[in-house]
Amino acid sequence: MRWIVLGVVVVVVVGLGWGAVPDAVRYVRLRNM
Repeated sequence: MRWIVLGVVVVVVVGLGWGAVPDAVRYVRLRNM
């Protein structure tokens, strides 16, 4: 049971991390323009 919870947490963290990368790139590009 703990492994399932740990897996879900990892998936959520990785998903948020990948979602934040393009947003950060977009923000930097807008600032540079």
